[in-house]
Amino acid sequence: MDLVYEACKILKAVLQARAPYDTGNLAMNNIRIDRNRGRVIVGSKESADYAPITNEPWVSEKWHGKKNPNEGWINRAIEEALPIIQRVLSGRATDKEVEDALNYYSGVREERKKQYIRRLNEKKEKI
Repeated sequence: MDLVYEACKILKAVLQARAPYDTGNLAMNNIRIDRNRGRVIVGSKESADYAPITNEPWVSEKWHGKKNPNEGWINRAIEEALPIIQRVLSGRATDKEVEDALNYYSGVREERKKQYIRRLNEKKEKI
């Protein structure tokens, strides 16, 4: 088992489950694993160049001085993923633990996708 790759899969799953979800583009299409370097990448210049500002502190004049509601989401996702990543990297995680974690976070991501689709359908009905 490639422990670094397995740890990256866990982190990717948690990031996808916890990413801000306006259109789903970031969560579904723009969190990926760079297997050559053993890292997870959030965002891309081509299709999610906004990814860094989803995590950073900012105040919006457009929204009357409101703060970024997603500030720190990447840090929180990493903290959430850390216990299982530590088990994976130490070699103590079983295949079942990894599979269960991946399935859990996949389910969270899919539920958020369903909620997004429901909201879109509700908006369509109002038009």
